[in-house]
Amino acid sequence: MANATKTSPSSFQPFPMPAVRHGSAETFMPLANTYARPAVLQPVNRHNVKKKRPPKIASQSSVHAWERWNAGMFKDGMPIDDTLINLTVDDDALPETGLASGLEQLQAHLLIDEEELVRLREEARQEGLNEGLKLGYLEGQKQGYNVGIALVENEVEKLRTLLTTLPQALRNNDQEIADDLLTLALDVGRQLVVQELSIEPELILPVVRELLQTEPALSGQPQLLLHPEDFSLVEKYLMEELQAVGWNIKSDPHLQRGDCRVKAESGGIDATLDTRWQRITAALGHHETQFHRRRDDVKE
Repeated sequence: MANATKTSPSSFQPFPMPAVRHGSAETFMPLANTYARPAVLQPVNRHNVKKKRPPKIASQSSVHAWERWNAGMFKDGMPIDDTLINLTVDDDALPETGLASGLEQLQAHLLIDEEELVRLREEARQEGLNEGLKLGYLEGQKQGYNVGIALVENEVEKLRTLLTTLPQALRNNDQEIADDLLTLALDVGRQLVVQELSIEPELILPVVRELLQTEPALSGQPQLLLHPEDFSLVEKYLMEELQAVGWNIKSDPHLQRGDCRVKAESGGIDATLDTRWQRITAALGHHETQFHRRRDDVKE
């Protein structure tokens, strides 16, 4: 090589000599002093030899409990701690005020003022109240629904009973109405008869003639009892017929207009208006009405 630099044998050194600085002066040590001395071999003592432990075998859970490395887990060569991400501290405060000031700043971020606490309590109370009202409304609605259903079922049961008994009740009612109508008709008819007798007293005469024809076999001397006003009328128109069969007539103030009674040794005949009316109602299948009066036999 034409451009190679020539080095004299006296200045060539295979290794540079290390330099040791003493203050401002610098001295060089021989290269031999820098080489490590060879170790002295000693006989092997089996008691001093440490046994190597067998390698540990990882458990199945530790084998699977691994996590893939992610480049985002480090930032600027430092691992990222999630718990420190959201923690903000004033960098200027710590050097000036120290640890106490930093703690006060952290506490200031964690404390909630009294107004905020009152607001949160009021919101919680209002929320609980609304929830209670909602639950109470639903419970009340459920109870009201159950009560309403029970009332409706009770009314439905009453209607069913009414529908079941209605036909028989209608039949009974029809019979009662028919009886009431018949009673009313008989009572009206009786009143008409009484009124007719007062207007036409001569109607007593056919009654007396009927007695003479139906009861001719009375022994002794039968006696016909009449109301005083009827007595004079019968005496005027039927006296001869009565004497022909041996009957006598007598006035009785206890009788009413239209009544007749016959007394004899062999028996008697009740031909009062009430008795005659009872016979008519019996023939119609009806009992005597409230206008029918029972009278005791009149003694002589």
